[in-house]
Amino acid sequence: MSSSNTVRGSDAHNFSVVRSAELTARVAQDCQLNKADAKDLSAQSTLTDAEALELSSLEATVERSLKAFWEIGQALRHIRDRRLYRQDFSTFEDYCTNRWEMSRRWAYQLIEAATVYENVRHGAQILPANERQVRPLTALPSQEQPRAPVQ
Repeated sequence: MSSSNTVRGSDAHNFSVVRSAELTARVAQDCQLNKADAKDLSAQSTLTDAEALELSSLEATVERSLKAFWEIGQALRHIRDRRLYRQDFSTFEDYCTNRWEMSRRWAYQLIEAATVYENVRHGAQILPANERQVRPLTALPSQEQPRAPVQ
């Protein structure tokens, strides 16, 4: 290797410092652009009728989706318990895997989450927003679940 292709330690450090300075300058520039964008948005804070309608529709979608894990878990529990998969699948696991591309573990987590959600929804001040928030509560006895904090 020729000496012109070799990077010495101090050269590498200098490159690193220069590179870091470039990144810092870019971040500062991005911050300035974001502040300018924020000023433009604050001047236009009132939504048009079309935007208000769009916001309402999108928020309704979010609200429905937050309850989806509970509805999915309930549906899977009924399918499993009543063996409604039996016409096309020999096991619930086969049904979940082949029909929904869902692992048995994930299906059972959703079923357990739905059960816990049903236990806590009448007594909890804050309802869980997703299956992950409910998962730690599955280890508690059902009578303790409504009093447990949701995280």
